[in-house]
Amino acid sequence: MLAESKFSYVCNRCGLCCRDKVITLSPYDVIRIARAAAIDTGAAVTRYTLRRGSLLRFLPDGRCAALDGPRCTIHPGRPLACRLYPLGLGCGRPSAEETAVAHVAALGEMAALEHDGALVAAAAMMLATSLGYVPGEVAAPRAIP
Repeated sequence: MLAESKFSYVCNRCGLCCRDKVITLSPYDVIRIARAAAIDTGAAVTRYTLRRGSLLRFLPDGRCAALDGPRCTIHPGRPLACRLYPLGLGCGRPSAEETAVAHVAALGEMAALEHDGALVAAAAMMLATSLGYVPGEVAAPRAIP
């Protein structure tokens, strides 16, 4: 992006944007984090996430678990929300439908990667649950609120 464009943002690497947030992760985000940290996805889930990989973990002092001082230790594999920052500030929260679409897109990207079956099964279950499916339910899915 050029500094002359309508939207420009220059990061001063202070780390303040990486504090006190709630960042939802897609399965693809977890894979990117693991690759950037050079660890397996299980270790990435333990070290950098909450709720079995669905949220980025923040420490009691408010900073992201990936910060080392003001530096992001997983910068090349940071989650989508971090890659897009500061786009979307002040635009409100995404709808359930927009969130579901984002998860479908993430699964499509993930399918192009080499991965193990357990991760894909977990990702598919996360997507199904976010779309209103209940495991073992045979009836049609519930509508997105």
